[in-house]
Amino acid sequence: MLNLDTSQQHAILDRYHRKKLLSFELSSQIFHSASLPQEPAFIAPIADHSLFIAKRDSIDSFNIGEKILTQLMTAPYDVHTERFNDGKCDAMGRLWVSAVFEPKTQGLFIHF
Repeated sequence: MLNLDTSQQHAILDRYHRKKLLSFELSSQIFHSASLPQEPAFIAPIADHSLFIAKRDSIDSFNIGEKILTQLMTAPYDVHTERFNDGKCDAMGRLWVSAVFEPKTQGLFIHF
């Protein structure tokens, strides 16, 4: 997925690599990359050269230039069975982030 943040002049390549965030600065034509502790489920640009990142166990902000990940909140569910999944803004500009049931363990079905 490609998100364009024209106010910050960045293009963010989301999930290009599972735990690596790639950002392209449009004005200088420079690529930035940073490793993340977990695969992101959802990424959106926010103010101050930062990103909103939803991961399995938390929602964080990430400063692209300084490569600083700051936890905003922990997940309000059991992270062994659920994870954040996707996000979208509503008509009032509020960001909603969904969760999905996805256990870390296998064996949810029986194969005959």
